[in-house]
Amino acid sequence: MRKKSGLTIVEQAVVLVPEFEKVVGKLDQQVALRGQSKSTLNKCQQKRP
Repeated sequence: MRKKSGLTIVEQAVVLVPEFEKVVGKLDQQVALRGQSKSTLNKCQQKRP
C-alpha cells in the first residue's frame, strides 16, 4: 500500500471551499445507490502527480 503524502485534490477542496464536503457526501451516496464499487469514487479522488 502506498504511503499518503499530502492532501488529495478533493481533500484540499473540502478544506478550502465551504460546503464542498456536502458535494463529496452526495457523490458517495450516488455511487452507493448505483451499486458501483467504492473504489470507483476513490480513483477519482486520488492525488494527481
